[in-house]
Amino acid sequence: GKLIPSFLPLLVPALLAPTPPHQSPLALYSRGRLPCSPFRPQHRRLATMAAEKDKVRVLALHGYGQTAEGFSSKMGAVRKECKSQVEWVFLDAPFTVSHDSFDMTGQSWYDFSNKDDVTGDRVWGGFDKTLKLFEETWREQGPFDGVLGFSQGASVAMVLSALQSRGKAPPGVSFDFVCMVSGFPPADPAYRTLCMDEEIGGVRAFHIIGQGDTVVEPARSEAA
Repeated sequence: GKLIPSFLPLLVPALLAPTPPHQSPLALYSRGRLPCSPFRPQHRRLATMAAEKDKVRVLALHGYGQTAEGFSSKMGAVRKECKSQVEWVFLDAPFTVSHDSFDMTGQSWYDFSNKDDVTGDRVWGGFDKTLKLFEETWREQGPFDGVLGFSQGASVAMVLSALQSRGKAPPGVSFDFVCMVSGFPPADPAYRTLCMDEEIGGVRAFHIIGQGDTVVEPARSEAA
């Protein structure tokens, strides 16, 4: 709960920066393999938001076992700080998971139970369902200027950025920036290769790494 307010001085200017990417806070604080790149001409609104007094629209992806409602509550300080400039849409992941030790249920962006029959690697089971959800969300609630993801949601946001960069994003899905909070490279070998073997262009990236995070340790986030 203390992590979210602590990065407000960085996150809010980064989301609202109207300057070119190489001059913006996003560029100054960018980490990892998602380099900043020039704006593309297709329906890009972020650079003129401040002048038009319009709101930046951000799709927020919760972490494993969380929900859209819970993540929205945890982001309360951020939403309050930038309510006049940012419109948030919090999305529920399509897979339900249970936490026996906490006697609760939540959502996941993919099925954890799947393993590759040959290598034994964890694979993102049913992720096509998630991609279809993104397509429907952009069509029904879009467009979005950026995507913010926490933990598992950040890993998914990274994959979505890579798919867009490679011209493989779901129909209609397009955005200018991504904010990854306590993210990590995908465990699924196919999506890890998609993200890590070649630089991801066309998206500005803002990485937030918790130095005291004991669930997603800093080294794991720095590898993203």
